[in-house]
Amino acid sequence: VLTNFHERGTVWHDFPGPSFNHCIVASAPRDARGRYVYFDPTAKSVPYSRLPSALEGGWGLVVGSPADTALVCFPGSDARDNVRRYEITLALSPDLSAKGSVREAFVGQPAFTWHAYLRNASEDERRKGLERSIDASAAGAKATAITWPSVEDPSDSLVITYEVAVPLPGRRMGDQLFLQPDLRSSGSAELFPAPRRTHDIYLEYPA
Repeated sequence: VLTNFHERGTVWHDFPGPSFNHCIVASAPRDARGRYVYFDPTAKSVPYSRLPSALEGGWGLVVGSPADTALVCFPGSDARDNVRRYEITLALSPDLSAKGSVREAFVGQPAFTWHAYLRNASEDERRKGLERSIDASAAGAKATAITWPSVEDPSDSLVITYEVAVPLPGRRMGDQLFLQPDLRSSGSAELFPAPRRTHDIYLEYPA
């Protein structure tokens, strides 16, 4: 199947365009609806029957099919297929520091992204990367007793657990402390950081 990688939204099925830059596979037998099952053999962290986010909802040409003169639209996913869930338990000390446990569970595209990262990162790189992402929300946070999942075989889900120590889980305002117990997801809460938009925005996937 000929297609264009990272060019979703630029291919019009009824208008000639530039040449393809990638190919994937349409597999038989088909799914329950009689459609091909598409997969990308080069996406080592995406399991069979799912596509990387750069291809979901994109267009392709199934070479050799009865209708190989027309483009086909690849299946996409919805928010229920791509989930991030953070479970954080913190205990606040009299000195306003905090310690606790974190469980991060990912399904679908977020899991595929983590699989790809963990496959190529050393133990030290994994730990530092996790601490940098936590530090973006809680300065000085340290992660210990990290349990990483096996990434030998890609799957639709992935779980990471660890203990965390935070010097100050929030910010001081006079004699008050405003707690920010969400150490993880709040770092990506700002969807449009630029004050002015100059290009179309394509969300990577619904989550």
